[in-house]
Formats: sequence, C-alpha cells, structure tokens
Amino acid sequence: MKFKKVDLSEINLQEQTFRYTLKPVDERLLFSVQQAGIVEPVVVKKEGKGYIPVTGFRRLEAAGKLGLSQVPVIELEEKTSRLEAFLTAFFDNFGWRVFSLAEKSLAVKKFLQFGMEKRRKLSGKYWSGWSYRPTAAPWKFSVSWLKKKVCYQSSMKRTGSYQQPNDCLSLTRRKEVS
Repeated sequence: MKFKKVDLSEINLQEQTFRYTLKPVDERLLFSVQQAGIVEPVVVKKEGKGYIPVTGFRRLEAAGKLGLSQVPVIELEEKTSRLEAFLTAFFDNFGWRVFSLAEKSLAVKKFLQFGMEKRRKLSGKYWSGWSYRPTAAPWKFSVSWLKKKVCYQSSMKRTGSYQQPNDCLSLTRRKEVS
C-alpha cells in the first residue's frame, strides 16, 4: 500500500465497481475541498496504466468540479482481491453514516458478487475499530452478520435505541439467491 499524489486524469471516474453509496456531492463537501483540499486520501486500485477508485467517489467528484489537477491517494497492493477492496470501501463509510435501504441492499449484493459466501467466515482476527486502511484486515464475519450490524447501526442512529426497523426485517429475512 502506497501513499502518493496522482493526476485526477489518471483515475477512471466512470468506473463504479466498488461504489455502493448513493449520496451526491453537496455544497458542504465542495466548500471543504475548496478550502482545505482533500484531507482524507482516496483509496484506489491500479488497473492497466491508470487507477480505479475504491473509496472517495464524492471527494473525486468534488475535486473534478473544482478543477483540482492532483489528489492524494492510497494505492492498494496489486494482490488485493476485489472482495478485500470492497471491504475497504464498505468500512470507509460504515463507522460514520447511516445507509439507506438501497445502499444496504447494494452492499450485500456486491459482497456476494465479489465472492463472500453466505455462511463462510473470512479467516483472521475480528475487525476492531474503523479504518479505511486495508491493514485492518483480515476480517472475520458473514453476510448475515453484516446485515444485522448495518440494521443495528441504522436503528441506533435513527432512534437512539435498537428497534429493528421494517426495512431491516425484510433484509434479514429475505432468502438470498446463491
């Protein structure tokens, strides 16, 4: 994993493989990037001669709108699997925001698409603490654990106590397609 600055033109902004959040760039983010630049580096993965974004889609969009030519990035190692890259993308947002039902659904779909089996646990230590860095890996959890944690997090932020909302009931009870 390397930290560096790269030209915005080297990042394929059309590539949305690891994106599951739907929140658009807002005025606050634009103002923040205009005043301080990109404070938290974007995570990217090398692909061909350029890069594809793993995290920081909104920051990259804001940088483009403001005409920044270079952005700070953390480049994942080439051996990083698509599942590990998506775990990085997921935990980049998990600790600080509530996901919409559409985002929850898309995240679960992508976990399955990138190879996480329904009942298989990834080997290694439990993930402890929030970090966008893949060095917090390896993680150990299943898709059903993930669904429960996302629903719990959403409920706690909405109500201050755990009350399983209807959208989580359907998400946790839904039979998954293999």
